[in-house]
Amino acid sequence: MLLFLSDLHLTDTADRSTIDLTRLAEALEIQIRRAVERKGIREVKLVLLGDIFELLKSRIWLDRNLRPWEVATPDHVQAVDDVFAAIVQANHSFLADLRRLTEVFPVKLEYLPGNHDLYLNTEMGVSARRRFQELLPLSRTGGTPFEPVFLDPLYAAMAKHGHEWDPTNRYSEDAAAIGDAVVVEVLLRLPALVATALEVPETDPRLAFLHELDNLRPQHPRALAYWLLAGLDELGPIAAGARRVLDEGLQRIARELIDLTGRVRFESTREIRWWKKFLLQTARALLKKPGMLRLAVRLPWGGHRPSSYRQDALRDLEDALTFSGDLRFVLCGHTHLHELVPMEISRGGRPCLYINTGTWRRVHRLAEVAFRRAPRTFSTWQEECLVCLYNADERKSGLPSYEVLRFTSGRID
Repeated sequence: MLLFLSDLHLTDTADRSTIDLTRLAEALEIQIRRAVERKGIREVKLVLLGDIFELLKSRIWLDRNLRPWEVATPDHVQAVDDVFAAIVQANHSFLADLRRLTEVFPVKLEYLPGNHDLYLNTEMGVSARRRFQELLPLSRTGGTPFEPVFLDPLYAAMAKHGHEWDPTNRYSEDAAAIGDAVVVEVLLRLPALVATALEVPETDPRLAFLHELDNLRPQHPRALAYWLLAGLDELGPIAAGARRVLDEGLQRIARELIDLTGRVRFESTREIRWWKKFLLQTARALLKKPGMLRLAVRLPWGGHRPSSYRQDALRDLEDALTFSGDLRFVLCGHTHLHELVPMEISRGGRPCLYINTGTWRRVHRLAEVAFRRAPRTFSTWQEECLVCLYNADERKSGLPSYEVLRFTSGRID
């Protein structure tokens, strides 16, 4: 059995966790135990399909005045190692549960890097990678870099994290990912700037909405603007001061991001323009009184790349078929949105399936509206998704070719 899990974004502080890790460990054990003890499956490969660790959104980068897209130095190597060590400490129980699964059941662990834990696979991550490979019984050992693509002909499956199809979050030979700059310079620095100016700790619950920007879907400047405006409306007594502080923070970040893009070559110049526009227009709008905070209405949706990568996956699958024979599944994560889409490789041929493995964490989804005004509300839920594939021998025990185990829970008050 192949068991896929992606996009946990385990953080280096428990304060920012959005996952019930006990529930996740229990779900993994239930599925593995069912496969092994009830269905007689002799081996389970648990594929950690990227963004398992949140190496970008860590205060260590700010505190040490380092950035992950810079040329690697010993200080960068130490920073990545320290971020990873803190993640291990903050999530030690879950990582111990993963190790226990490999000891109790015939489970092998495969790991592929995503864009948020990419540095485990680069020169900066040489120390952290070795630490990771000593921590868990992975297929790669001794500091050997991980493969970015998982291919298993026995299950007719190909998988990758998916950021490789996203110009916002991929590196090229001579350009960095603008998504990394957004995480560090915007999503990480903004709560810190606001908390410092208001003289409150970053853990103040009234500022929680600032830490949740990376859990929004869709990841688009207009949705982020709605979220900020809605968060300001809930601040109560400190709202007036917070508006001014947020305005100043956004303007500062905008200026510095513009300067950064003049000094660093990033992969997607289109996305750089989107973020400049978002930050500058948001800053200007926040100068107005609360009833006129309508920035997001003026930000067009056009020009934004859709979140699904199934057409990119189809092209990669067509290329892989020339070397790997019969492939029936292509899987990725990255978007935090589960999809199951049949695709036709050849006219009249057997369909293959594109499966997005979703995520296992909190999601804030912007509401759709049936009337002519801009939405300002979000629904929040816990998204939990596992994907299982079974080979021909395993299907003899009555198992299907694939299973998507998805559970979504939320509240409407």
